[in-house]
Amino acid sequence: MFKNIFKLFLIYFIAIHWANAKNSHNVKILTLNDESLASSKLQRQELKYLISCALPKHYIIKAKYKNSIYFFKGSAGLAPNWINNKLNINQQRIVSACMLARTNYYGKQVKISLAHNSYTKNIPKFLYRTKQEKIDYPIFEGAFFGNILTNHSKAYVCTGNANEKYLRSKFRICSLEIKNNYSYCNFKIVGKCTRENFIQDNIDYIHQALNVYLKP
Repeated sequence: MFKNIFKLFLIYFIAIHWANAKNSHNVKILTLNDESLASSKLQRQELKYLISCALPKHYIIKAKYKNSIYFFKGSAGLAPNWINNKLNINQQRIVSACMLARTNYYGKQVKISLAHNSYTKNIPKFLYRTKQEKIDYPIFEGAFFGNILTNHSKAYVCTGNANEKYLRSKFRICSLEIKNNYSYCNFKIVGKCTRENFIQDNIDYIHQALNVYLKP
C-alpha cells in the first residue's frame, strides 16, 4: 500500500465527478470524469482504498487516463451516500480510519481483522468481530483515526499489545515509532489505546476509530 501520508485534498468534492451510471445484475458502474484523479500510481492507490472503504460492494468506479482504463471496487460501504453527496465530517473520519488502518509501509498485502472501536454503540454489523475472528486474529495492533480527507490532514495511531518484533515480522510497522512520536507511516503515535488518547486537538475521534487485529 502507501509509503507516504495521503494527500487527498480534493476527495470530498469527488462526488460531482461521477457520471454515466450503468446497472447490470445489481452492480452499478460509474465513470470518473476527471482523468487527473487517476493520473499516477499513487493517486490510483489512493482511489483504490478510498473507494473500497467508502462505497458498498455493488459499486464499481471506472477511471480513464490516456489510453488506460482502471476499475476500483467498493467494499466496506462506510459512506454509501457519497455518490450523491460530499462526505460529512463523521464520514470523512471513519473512511480515513479505514484507509489508515489498511496502510502498509512496505506495500505488502497483509490480512487484518478490522473492527469498530469497542467503546462505540450501534456499530455496523460487518465491523463486529465474530467468535471465530477473535480466535483467528487475537493480537491487537492498535487503533487508527484522524481525518486525511481535508486540507489539514491528521493521522493518529494508538498502540495495542503487539510488540515490535512481532509487528516487524508481520510487516505492520505503521504503529511503530521512527522519530519524535511519529510512526514509519508518518502517523502521530498518541500512546496506548486508552479512552483519553482518542481525544486529539480537542476533537474526540472515539466513534470513528477503527481497531486492527492480527494473526499470531
